[in-house]
Amino acid sequence: MDNTNEKNETNVDKTYTDPITGKFKEGNPGGGRPSGSLDFKTKWINFIEKVAKQNNMTPNEIDEQLLAVAFKKAKDGDYSFYRDTQDRVFGKALQINEHTGKDGKDLIPETINEEDKKALLGLIGK
Repeated sequence: MDNTNEKNETNVDKTYTDPITGKFKEGNPGGGRPSGSLDFKTKWINFIEKVAKQNNMTPNEIDEQLLAVAFKKAKDGDYSFYRDTQDRVFGKALQINEHTGKDGKDLIPETINEEDKKALLGLIGK
């Protein structure tokens, strides 16, 4: 191995990644959400069903009431309840960020060597 690879291996947190392949090791080294725990969507559905049962209503009726509250709040200028529940249940909407720069200069970090810079500019048609 050359010195560059040895230097990179020492910078890798070996509890999270395999120092040779760079892939994550199996398991849950950072703690994270415990295996088998419920995600927000499942908890939300369970909550709706529980409230519906307690109020002799259907889950759909409870859902409609919550949407009515969300609509009223949004109409009054507070979108947070609606946005947060929708994002957590259905996932956030796709957000596309485009990065453009004059002649592609802003697209390439200054730390890259000239040969790699030319190759990258060729790939993006500049």
